[in-house]
Amino acid sequence: MKVIKEAQEVQMQDTIFGYFDNPADRVPDFDPGLSMACPFCLQSIAKGALKTISLMPIGGSRSYFYRAHKGCYEQATPADTNKLESSLIDAVVVK
Repeated sequence: MKVIKEAQEVQMQDTIFGYFDNPADRVPDFDPGLSMACPFCLQSIAKGALKTISLMPIGGSRSYFYRAHKGCYEQATPADTNKLESSLIDAVVVK
């Protein structure tokens, strides 16, 4: 697998996913902020309890994250969570 870097940078700006170029960093290189919609209920994440979910694609050098309402994430089915997280993998990894 080959991780796409610059070609996907612009596309990542329009997503719910943030990332750290170095997983040990404390401040993300891109943070979509709190104006994004919850990926499960599509309502603003600016209000309510949040959960931040971290992902590290195999073979990738970046550590990704997204935020969702805590209640929405806890109520999501494994299939819903898998579909969302797979969309990130599909966006950044070339098979």
